[in-house]
Amino acid sequence: MNKQKKDEENESKSYESKRLKEIATIKTGYPLKSQEKANSQREIKVIYMSDIDENNVINWHNLETVEINNLDNRHLLKHNDILFCSRGVTNKVAMVSNPPDGVISATPLTVIRPHSTLVNPAYLTWYLNHPRTQYEISRFAKGTSLLMISKEDLGKLNITLPPLSKQQLILEIQELNLKEQQIIQDMAHKKQKLTDKLLWKIAQGEIN
Repeated sequence: MNKQKKDEENESKSYESKRLKEIATIKTGYPLKSQEKANSQREIKVIYMSDIDENNVINWHNLETVEINNLDNRHLLKHNDILFCSRGVTNKVAMVSNPPDGVISATPLTVIRPHSTLVNPAYLTWYLNHPRTQYEISRFAKGTSLLMISKEDLGKLNITLPPLSKQQLILEIQELNLKEQQIIQDMAHKKQKLTDKLLWKIAQGEIN
């Protein structure tokens, strides 16, 4: 019993709390100009806020292609970058996984690039999307008709960092939960179709 308590105490000590700016670089998306949007000769694709769906997944299909002269490579998105919607009521967060060559994000998207060995980028994405974190983020919002989160304020956000093994466990449980939700939705859809079919037959007098 004493050993178990000691192990629990040691594990709790391995949890850390860091500000986001301590574990990741934070920069604004590329500020597109109208003349750049007018031409589509180069294969530079752009992710806008509207390209992130309600499930926080990037829609890679039909991304706009633009021409940008002398584009600095530092603006190109990399694997495990995290995109944060800094404007609006909902601050969606999506992780970039194996992007094609030549992709950038446009303002008001903010790019979060984890650089710490203490955090799994997928865990950080999950953490930022969690309702508790979203509430904390909303407290940074400024503006009247259009709410905005600055990268400076975002960088102040405290991130709880369990050991990497616990971060992975959280991600695995979350994935199982999402799969379960999808199965339940599919079953409900099939049940509704069967019910509609049955009720139609009753309405047509095919079933007494």
